[in-house]
Amino acid sequence: MTDYLWRGHFTDSEVNALHADAFRTRVFPDVEWPWNRLVADHSLGWVVARDGEALVGFVNVIWDGLVHAWVQDTMVSADAGRRGIGTQLVAVARDKARAAGCEYLHVDFDPDLDPFYIAACGFDRTPAGVMRLVADAGAAEESETGAAVPADSARQFGWWDMFVHPDEDPRADGGFVGEREILVGYLRDRRLTLELKCAGLDAEQMARRSVEPSNLSLLGLVRHLADVERGWFRKRLAGQDAPPHFLSKADPNGDFDGAVPDAEIVAQAWEAWRTEVAFADQFVADAPDLALVGKDGDVLREVLVHMIEEYARHNGHADFLRERIDGRVGQ
Repeated sequence: MTDYLWRGHFTDSEVNALHADAFRTRVFPDVEWPWNRLVADHSLGWVVARDGEALVGFVNVIWDGLVHAWVQDTMVSADAGRRGIGTQLVAVARDKARAAGCEYLHVDFDPDLDPFYIAACGFDRTPAGVMRLVADAGAAEESETGAAVPADSARQFGWWDMFVHPDEDPRADGGFVGEREILVGYLRDRRLTLELKCAGLDAEQMARRSVEPSNLSLLGLVRHLADVERGWFRKRLAGQDAPPHFLSKADPNGDFDGAVPDAEIVAQAWEAWRTEVAFADQFVADAPDLALVGKDGDVLREVLVHMIEEYARHNGHADFLRERIDGRVGQ
């Protein structure tokens, strides 16, 4: 059982070891990072998570002394990942900041943590700015041709060979029981992978055809898969009159060709995709069994297998598209 303690006791050495484990850095000496003194001087409070005596999670909550507080340094040990500890740390921080009279809780994070802070923890996505006060020695390097290459184009994993740290990964990665649960679970994980690969990108990046000469883009994939979901579940299985959202006989490549760098187009694509996914999920949940046959003879069981195949193929495309955009890689 994990205990969560607001302003709980910890040693500097414990947090420095946890920080190194969570963020894969060197262990900073206590004299360099004296956590107890830092939180005493700058924080509204902090949350520690313990399994017995072991420190497995920590988050710092700094504030302006008035109505604004900030979540900083959310960390969970690698061995305690995928148990929701990070989410619970932030939930306790939220409740305690509210109780202290704070009206806003802020957080800054790298794009790969978008599913954790936005989807899992409930933060709203807002515009923000940052100013670098110390020069970054690796801000740019030269390519073989002598042209400057942005530092963020280097390959970077979220954790080990994964796109995100296990504690921030919304995917189940197996453990399902029964045929229906297995098929639905693996399809859900493939859909979540698509969302992860698109997390934290602006409209220009979403629409960027980064693997030339292909017209593929991440935005195009979202639009395409929205229509794939719609075609199989609404039209072929449910028998609805459901023409595609983004393509037609006159414009058969409209899903990809119409994927332009416009925030409204991106929002429209995600809305369509999520609507079709929700319909598909409900259709499968309501089906009496996986042998259900659609009006054109399609069997639900085979459609689910095909959809897993469809997402697996296009998530492979998404791997390369995302890596070419900002270097983010991983399963």
